[in-house]
Amino acid sequence: MVEIEPGQGEGWYLALATGKKSVIRITEGSISMRYKFAAIIIATMLPFSLPVFAQTAAKPQTAAPSASSAQAASHDLSGVWVQQYLTNSWSVSDPYGHEIEDGTPYQPQALTKLKSEIPLKGPNATEDRNKSTDPVVKYCDPPGIPRELLYPRPFKIFQTPYEVVMIFEDSHMWREIFMDGRPLPKDPDFTWFGYSVGKWEGSTLVVNTVGVKDTTWLDQVGRPHSDALHITERYRRVDHDSLQLDVTFDDPKMYGKPWSGQKVFRFRPLYDMRESICTVDKATAKPAKGIY
Repeated sequence: MVEIEPGQGEGWYLALATGKKSVIRITEGSISMRYKFAAIIIATMLPFSLPVFAQTAAKPQTAAPSASSAQAASHDLSGVWVQQYLTNSWSVSDPYGHEIEDGTPYQPQALTKLKSEIPLKGPNATEDRNKSTDPVVKYCDPPGIPRELLYPRPFKIFQTPYEVVMIFEDSHMWREIFMDGRPLPKDPDFTWFGYSVGKWEGSTLVVNTVGVKDTTWLDQVGRPHSDALHITERYRRVDHDSLQLDVTFDDPKMYGKPWSGQKVFRFRPLYDMRESICTVDKATAKPAKGIY
């Protein structure tokens, strides 16, 4: 119930509502009765409208996640990763490298070269490091890509808009993947990790690499490659703690057709990268034992 009554002298009116009182002044000579009535209504409503406005303004504004923010999250591969299960080969049918002829589409020269190697893993393995033909064991050579990803030591991914950098705990080596849209070189310099360019296809980072030295092995059992090797890696974060890598090898000089492998890496957010260096024993001039 609202009561209107004169008060505080001529031209003042009081609007009383639910026990609260609002005072307004309306002079007869300056405003018509129609506006007088409207002013009274406003005064009557003020006790209700102000608390409601205060409550409305106090509510936090929460924006719905945008498509761009969701995409940014799916493109975040940064952090430390380590192979989920320690394997020696990229072969899907024989990931531990127990067999040489496991369905891999070798060219004759590739199979001959593989059988001539003496690794520390696989069916031709030796326990005598002095007899091994593995260039990593003999000379402390970098394993290169993609063999480096089979090592039991972790790697860390750093990302910028222009490149992705992979830092390997093994010998503190690093690899650049250019993300600025440049093409692969037609005549690359041959290096341990090759020349890599990447792009995003949805939530998958696709990396193409050429120019890997043909003295490196593809895996721990000694699978060879030539200077024509083209590697395609597809990295996808299948959940927060799992990074899936699908890799395809295209090397017509060594393999009859492209073939593929897959590995899963686990996220290690609390892991501190350590120093691991392959050194040469000064007494024997050979790589020190126990490094690899």
